[in-house]
Amino acid sequence: MKTLNHFFITIVLLTGIIFTGCEKDIEAPNDECSKLIGEWEWSYSTAGFGFPIKTPKTEDYNQSIKFDKNGKHYLFIDEEISQVSQFFFKISPSIYETGNDYLIYYFNDKDYKKEISHSFEFADNRTLVLSEQCYDCYSHVYLRK
Repeated sequence: MKTLNHFFITIVLLTGIIFTGCEKDIEAPNDECSKLIGEWEWSYSTAGFGFPIKTPKTEDYNQSIKFDKNGKHYLFIDEEISQVSQFFFKISPSIYETGNDYLIYYFNDKDYKKEISHSFEFADNRTLVLSEQCYDCYSHVYLRK
């Protein structure tokens, strides 16, 4: 009887480990969204009137981001993880487009806070532009690593 109980407990524990250890891949709704997955190095940021252009040199730090296939967004400052969030795609009105488009929404697991959304576009195969969805806010330009 003890052997059967140990076997049952072992099966339950292994099943729990397997299911909690597996993360589901995020489903990119289109090819444009799937191009976002990967690692990106910050090049510069620009905003509305009166805001200076920010670069790694002017801010005295390097920044990179990573969007992984499991829906995690990582922000790195000088190669150290500064923030980890969940991200997802949602069709919403964009302040930069007429009509709706896919935006990136972030949810910070640490303090359960939804962060500002970004519209995104690719200037070419290795240049990503993330634009905050607010007037006179920053647009950030990243290069694929």
